[in-house]
Amino acid sequence: MVLFSLQAREQAAKDKSSAAVIDVTKYGISKVLGKGELPQQPVVVRAKFVSALAEKKIRAVGGEVQLTA
Repeated sequence: MVLFSLQAREQAAKDKSSAAVIDVTKYGISKVLGKGELPQQPVVVRAKFVSALAEKKIRAVGGEVQLTA
């Protein structure tokens, strides 16, 4: 499942002043696991639950995790 389009990723890579926001709850997803790979650019991930491995990977690229209710 693609939650972040290539066009949005390229635009976020050009603008270094802010990180792209991925709110997975808008797609009916409540938990983020750490199986996948992230681009080497900061992202803000919003989810109800985030595994420890996923949080580690997100923070490793300079991103942030925001837990939602």
